[in-house]
Amino acid sequence: MSKLNVNNLFLVNGVLASGFGIVIMFFPEFLMEMIGFSTAADGPLSFRFFGIAVFGMGVLTFSARNEQHSSARRSMLLMLSFNYLVLTIFNLVFCDLSNLMLWSLIILHGAIGIIYTYFYIKNE
Repeated sequence: MSKLNVNNLFLVNGVLASGFGIVIMFFPEFLMEMIGFSTAADGPLSFRFFGIAVFGMGVLTFSARNEQHSSARRSMLLMLSFNYLVLTIFNLVFCDLSNLMLWSLIILHGAIGIIYTYFYIKNE
């Protein structure tokens, strides 16, 4: 069994975030309905912009997976930790918590945020 390290975490995050980003960019209404967000007005357009950011985060982490440890990579850990934890808090405070799909995202984002925080504190 392989040990969890930043390289493997960046690889998994890169693949998952890129995949979700593509789905969000091209099929925002589908994902918004699954999560329970309103598809009225400019919601899908706003969600597409969010998809671009998620896709960009996936490309960034996938590209940095084999880089040497540096202050830039440490800054990425801090940014990713902050993003995932704030996203988790945002979902808990502002979203309808009766949706099971949303709960799966809250758990996934919270776990990844905690793991990134661990690696940031560990200074790997």
